[in-house]
Amino acid sequence: MSHLGPRETELKLAFDSAADAEHFQALLHGHVLEHRHQENHFFDTASHALNRDKLSCRLRLESTAAWLTLKGPSVKSGKGLVTSRPELERAIDAATAQAILQGVQSPLTPWLADLRVAHEPLVIAVRAAVADQPLGSLGSFVNERTCVRAPIETVLGTREYLVELDCTRFPNGRIDYEAEIETADEAEAQALSEALTALCRQHAVATHASKSKLHRFMACLASQAGC
Repeated sequence: MSHLGPRETELKLAFDSAADAEHFQALLHGHVLEHRHQENHFFDTASHALNRDKLSCRLRLESTAAWLTLKGPSVKSGKGLVTSRPELERAIDAATAQAILQGVQSPLTPWLADLRVAHEPLVIAVRAAVADQPLGSLGSFVNERTCVRAPIETVLGTREYLVELDCTRFPNGRIDYEAEIETADEAEAQALSEALTALCRQHAVATHASKSKLHRFMACLASQAGC
């Protein structure tokens, strides 16, 4: 599982409250680029084969776009704020997205039908985990994302970053607030982690490390099942 192709490295900073998230955004002195309403649908087998192997398959719907994403096992560092994991993402058309949501088409079909990616290690790993089991919907949650371009100073210098500020609403009523920044490598993410943690501490913005949105989503489903 350690060689599953291209990796995504990101810093994820979770806030204790909406007020903390708003305070953090103000401290960035950035420029708001856009707001996105995102519906995130996850798929797995009845036996949760993907979750068991720390893999995931997601369909994300936005107002004018749809994306399929496969992710592999994550590795955390930087006091739990930096995550690196294999990831593949592709845009799909509205008709394909609806076919997947309606259960007419498997979310794996677009990957397997494209010879450019069908033999990527991550696609092969997902296919092997699923085997001949059908992928069904686990459910969905909604994410309101504010994209901000902001200059951030770290030990590596000052540069502009795309900061994604999320308000995520889970099925059981839970609401989480966090900031995500994708970086070129782990060293840059670590530098950002140190700089932003210091900024939040200096201005009394309450933060904490958090699990992935999928992990929290699965915990919400488990809590609902136990009711």
